Parts: sequence; C-alpha cells; structure tokens
Amino acid sequence: MRVEEVASLSRILSIHTDSRTESLCVARKRIREAILGVGAAREVASEVEVAVGEALSNVHQHAYNDAAGYVEIQLDQTGPNMIVTVSDVGQATIAPVVPETLPAPTPTGGRGLYLMSRLVDDVTINVNATGHGLVVHLTRRVLA
Repeated sequence: MRVEEVASLSRILSIHTDSRTESLCVARKRIREAILGVGAAREVASEVEVAVGEALSNVHQHAYNDAAGYVEIQLDQTGPNMIVTVSDVGQATIAPVVPETLPAPTPTGGRGLYLMSRLVDDVTINVNATGHGLVVHLTRRVLA
C-alpha cells in the first residue's frame, strides 16, 4: 500500500468476534452488505464474500483448531478499492505462501489461499505484531 493510499483510507466496518462458524457466517454477510452499500456490483460483492469466507474458514480451522478464538475483521475503502483485513491471534508463527497455481486437493481442502487470490486483486498474509497469529489483507477494486 502506498503512502497516499493510507491517507485516504476510510473505515467502513469493524467487527470483533470469535471464530465459531456461526459468528464467522454473520461477519461474512456483514462484509458483503457493506460492500453493496458503497455501490459495488452484486457479483463483485459476492466474490469478495467468498474470498473473506475462505480467510475466515482458515482462521476457524487452522488458527484455533476448530475451537473458538478471537477474530478481528476490518473493511476499509481507498478510492475504488476495498481492503478486508482478517486478523487472529492463533498459533501461526510463519505466514503461508499464496500459491500461484492450483494446488492438488488435500483431505482438508488445501485450495483456499489460491481461491482467494483468484477472487480479489491482491492477497497479502503476514504474522501479526505479537509474533503469532496472522493478518490477511484482501484488496479488490469494487467501483468502476
């Protein structure tokens, strides 16, 4: 993100929740509705919702091993772009690499990061400031 983009960030939505499936489903739908609320096309909002759903599924499955843990989701707008940030304080200490080609399926899925990368313009994943847990940024141009 460039410096001039930071200055023009506008917070649209901030959600503090847990990683239970029901909570993440509600959060995902709130993100979709907020994106529609700024005038994005339904198809674009749906694609972002699926990408966010994949990120949240990863939090539920990997960060907390299917148990409940803290999740923060933020939706910011900078010009025509929306940035969804999903943060957890789970067990990860190394950020996964987003694959550039479709990976072979695994018993637990294994294609979520790739799918996210196909649905949004940019995916970045970093270990959070505490040294454990991840911060996922999903950026998508939603307005013409």
